[in-house]
Amino acid sequence: MKTDQTTSNGNYQRTSEKPVENCPKCQKILTGTIEVSSAVVGGISFVVMEETPDRNWILCDFCNQTICKSCCIMPDSGYCDECFIELKIAPNLP
Repeated sequence: MKTDQTTSNGNYQRTSEKPVENCPKCQKILTGTIEVSSAVVGGISFVVMEETPDRNWILCDFCNQTICKSCCIMPDSGYCDECFIELKIAPNLP
């Protein structure tokens, strides 16, 4: 679900909620969201994506699978374990 809001300064803001409710691997309840906002400063458009402090999941940048951060080797990479290994993201992987 997405909610659209107009901020007090007239800028458009969209808040994206998580696409699934439970991790498909461990069934942990997924919480938190990613908030997306935009602004125009000096004629330049900026888009800011921020996760809420309670966000405990990632959406894999390659396969779009949603899983909890606990089920990932490197959740900060933005990839699930399978894609992390398949794409050889880490320099020391064979």
